[in-house]
Amino acid sequence: MTRKGKRNKKGLRTGRIMFLVIFILLVIGGIKAYPVVLDKIVIMLDKEAPIIEGAVNQEIIEGESISYKKGVVVSDNVDEDIELIVDSSKVNIKKPGVYEVVYSAVDTAGNRTDITKRIVVKEKPEEIPEKSSEEKELEELVNQVLESILKEDMSEKEKAKAIYKWARYKIGYVNDSDKSDPIKAAIRGIKKRNGDCYIYFATVKALLDGANILNVDIVKTTGTHFWSMMKIDGKWYHIDATPRKGDKTEIFMFTDEQLSKYSKKHKNSHVWDRDRAPSSPEN
Repeated sequence: MTRKGKRNKKGLRTGRIMFLVIFILLVIGGIKAYPVVLDKIVIMLDKEAPIIEGAVNQEIIEGESISYKKGVVVSDNVDEDIELIVDSSKVNIKKPGVYEVVYSAVDTAGNRTDITKRIVVKEKPEEIPEKSSEEKELEELVNQVLESILKEDMSEKEKAKAIYKWARYKIGYVNDSDKSDPIKAAIRGIKKRNGDCYIYFATVKALLDGANILNVDIVKTTGTHFWSMMKIDGKWYHIDATPRKGDKTEIFMFTDEQLSKYSKKHKNSHVWDRDRAPSSPEN
């Protein structure tokens, strides 16, 4: 049974839409069915799409796995259990780069939600090789020396000066060394405290490294002498703790010009390839 109402411009009935006779069968005690009239049934259309929450951009190291769905939830105004669809087909976890992953959810009414997130795959860092027994020994020796000569409130220059003095006056000069390994040479300089210019150079280098003072190796063009340049307060200076017979000059924080003048007076003691070394400040 239906009752007509007025139609709007789209042809839909307004007002009292219809009466439906529903027979409710009551099975308890064999009671007969009674007709019940329900007034005005309203059908609501679901136009709201599901909500996806918890999806985030992620960063991994190449080769690592990704948990795409961890912490991601889907909710809907009507449906309770909606499947979360993850499209990660464009992601290559074995190759560094930036990729997109798409999260999707569709409810029974066909409403769809899509969210795109970024996956950054970073290059795997090189593994740091385990230190050799000699490297560990040198590290321990360097720490012992630095603990005895440095103070926390020292400036970079003061630390470098303390290192210079220790090497210059604690090591005795003998014209002998194995120039094939700076680690062994530094161990000898600290333990035996004797050697030639290579021992002085390697020992100073190890102590500067231990004090976190940036330095580079300098070799005489003839290959017969070794010393360092160190960066103090943003500028490069020469440091050479090797003593010279009959000469008490301390080559500490010498500029290029100062060292060149010294070299000319001492039979070209310090001649180096300036194109392969940092430049010091001008005097």
